[in-house]
Amino acid sequence: MEGIFILKIVGDTAVEKITKTPYLEIQSILNLFSNKGYPFSSIFLLEAYRISDTFYLIYKLEKNNFYIVKKILVENYYSKSFVYKKFLKPFENKMYSESLLNSKLYRLDKFYNLKSSKILFESYLKVENKKIPIDGFGSLTLSDSSINGNINFLFDFINLIYNKNFLDGGIEIALPLNFLNKMGFKYSKFLQYNNFEGYFNLNNYIIGIRNLNEKTGIFAGYELENLKIRIDALNFFYKFYVKFAYNILTFETSINQIDKNLIGGYGNILGYLDNSIVCNNYAIITLNYNWLIFYPIFQIYWIDKSQTLYSYGIGFGNQNAKIFFIINGRERKPYLHFIIRS
Repeated sequence: MEGIFILKIVGDTAVEKITKTPYLEIQSILNLFSNKGYPFSSIFLLEAYRISDTFYLIYKLEKNNFYIVKKILVENYYSKSFVYKKFLKPFENKMYSESLLNSKLYRLDKFYNLKSSKILFESYLKVENKKIPIDGFGSLTLSDSSINGNINFLFDFINLIYNKNFLDGGIEIALPLNFLNKMGFKYSKFLQYNNFEGYFNLNNYIIGIRNLNEKTGIFAGYELENLKIRIDALNFFYKFYVKFAYNILTFETSINQIDKNLIGGYGNILGYLDNSIVCNNYAIITLNYNWLIFYPIFQIYWIDKSQTLYSYGIGFGNQNAKIFFIINGRERKPYLHFIIRS
């Protein structure tokens, strides 16, 4: 392209000059900023137009600060583990652009469950793990004639759930590999079923083997924060489970030919004692609107071949402690759910 170029650069610098080689001028400015300590500077075109034989080019330059990880503080088991030695320690004293650093911190948070928080001090960055070593969850349900509840402990990599109808324990091991994030083992006992599982997590895809009452099968699934899918196969029988949440809507369903589902309570259908409903198939639609400390909630659900049922009520509290007052459509009597998290 021949002609005269009026080159103007705005943003983190101010340049305006007449040139015949605008792209060489741009490269020269990027090299200048790199030598001044901004190796991740970027420049992009805002506007270009032509008047007669003169071309006007307007670019914006961003210095894009870089950060050096001076220290990584972790307060849980990972600090002494293989994961720390192989993944976290080489993270120190390296230079990163902000986007690359955010990507690496996301991997720490998502795949290694470190819940890292960033604190920026000029051109230095300190990564601190704010995760409480023991996470706890408990719920208690009261009705006019009974009381029931469960408790869930999470010790970073060991998970335990217990109530009088259900025992569920497992261990997950984080792996310092990009494609293979976790390996886990799990044991559960409910009703007459003894269930052992072993599985791998490959970038949120789950594949594993289970043994149910000495019968062996396989399962596969996919897990995100707002989406869970799982399919089990055992002796030509199948079990399908899916749950997804979007905004105020949550949908959950299970179609089961293998064992039984234990549902009811805060985990899915409100207005019942925890794990008090035994069924093969179910579907639940929940509408839950959070407004300040209030939680109006409405549920529609189907259990096996039942007619359409519903629960409705209101909750109060925050993320650490909630109380729900619920009336279910089957018994038409009130229940109170108390939920506490550490």
